[in-house]
Amino acid sequence: MNVGVPVDALTVQGELSIFERPGGSGMTVRRRFCGHCGSPIDSEIDVMPGVAFLEAGTLDDRGWVKPAVEVWCQRKLPWATLPENLPKAAQNPQR
Repeated sequence: MNVGVPVDALTVQGELSIFERPGGSGMTVRRRFCGHCGSPIDSEIDVMPGVAFLEAGTLDDRGWVKPAVEVWCQRKLPWATLPENLPKAAQNPQR
């Protein structure tokens, strides 16, 4: 689960490693990882500038996080069930 936050509102402490690659749109995806243990921290995608997608597992308090949209539904595993009441996107939603 990821939490979309404005890049300007996000502060991450510690050493980070960055991996870049082309995304499904052909535009760059940047993923940041902990420089010590390799845990994923967040992603930024050029197709949605100004938004960072923070890994919810990095939060000290995840109790307030509630799903608002399901993305990449075209690649969901056959055993995964998705809530019927959420908007769904086959891939990343376009702005």
